Amino acid sequence: MTFVILGISGCGKSTQAELLAKELGVAHISTGRLFRWELEKGTPLGIEAYQKWWGQGLWLPTETAFKLLEPELIN
Repeated sequence: MTFVILGISGCGKSTQAELLAKELGVAHISTGRLFRWELEKGTPLGIEAYQKWWGQGLWLPTETAFKLLEPELIN
């Protein structure tokens, strides 16, 4: 079962996703949380994503977002 929740920053996507995940017993993957973890770990991809896009208030290019997301989807 896969759900994709889209919306602007701060609209409650993660809140709703967490509630759905708990109710349905499914995983919740937050791209925002993944980006923050990569930046906190100081990985080259996390630093690049922050410096070039995310830190400037821009969306990451699809290719960069998928590089961060792919390991979560494989597990």
